[in-house]
Amino acid sequence: MVTEGVDTRNITVASADGWPVPVRVYRSSGSGQDLPMLVYYHGGGFFGGGVDIVEQMCKVLVSQLDCVVLNVDYRLCPEAHYPQPLDDCWAATRWAFEHAAELGAAKKPLAVSGDSAGGNLAAAVTLRDRQEGTGMVGMQALIYPAVNISGRHTEFYQGTDPALYHVSHRHRRAVEAMYKMMGTLAGQDSGNLLEEVYLQGHLDPEHIYASPLLDDFHALPPTLLAFGEHDFLAFEDFAYARHAAKAGVLLRTIVYRGLGHGFADQIGVMPQAEDLMGEIAAMMREVL
Repeated sequence: MVTEGVDTRNITVASADGWPVPVRVYRSSGSGQDLPMLVYYHGGGFFGGGVDIVEQMCKVLVSQLDCVVLNVDYRLCPEAHYPQPLDDCWAATRWAFEHAAELGAAKKPLAVSGDSAGGNLAAAVTLRDRQEGTGMVGMQALIYPAVNISGRHTEFYQGTDPALYHVSHRHRRAVEAMYKMMGTLAGQDSGNLLEEVYLQGHLDPEHIYASPLLDDFHALPPTLLAFGEHDFLAFEDFAYARHAAKAGVLLRTIVYRGLGHGFADQIGVMPQAEDLMGEIAAMMREVL
């Protein structure tokens, strides 16, 4: 746990519709200028979670690497819906990039990161950066991201096909049970939780901003992808890794043995959580 040595301040950034997005900014006490920067989007299925839950993650990253980290308190669903959460994350990221000097960061591409639903938002911000040619994102760190809200089969993603993934029968049954609970088994007519809560009919679930796995992966920045071997999103995350590798993306994939979903915010409880922050810091040193 980090209890000292990291300064925190709160700012607000205007989203596309004028909504004031709260953002927490962290940096090392007494640090200099021209630091690398990362913008973080918390997880929680688009309807839960918050900046408090991931604060220790942000602080550990700052303690591992002298950098600036922004923790974005984007609007939650179902009161909000697409594009509001993505617009909030995009606005905070663009503000950070444009105000780098004010934040003590270098005026150069930054990293984006998030866990679970936040990983989806991080991947979508990266794709939007490429689409709009803003040149902000120099690295993405995706932590057990939801990358296929549509559930559509792809070259590497075939649901829970045991021929493609080496998993135990017990694990496969557990994953299928979770998918059924969420309504995300491919071909299921009842829709799925993330689509119903986040998209609410405002975006085709096969759009790359909703399902980044369906992108062609051209010109993606260096990517760190981390998830647990027993995560119910492991199948689509493995598919994302294989698709990225085939496309020639500079990729580092970390699969934490024995872990499921949601371990990254367990700073001080699970050593893998702090290890992951160290891995992100190491890659930021290399590519930013």
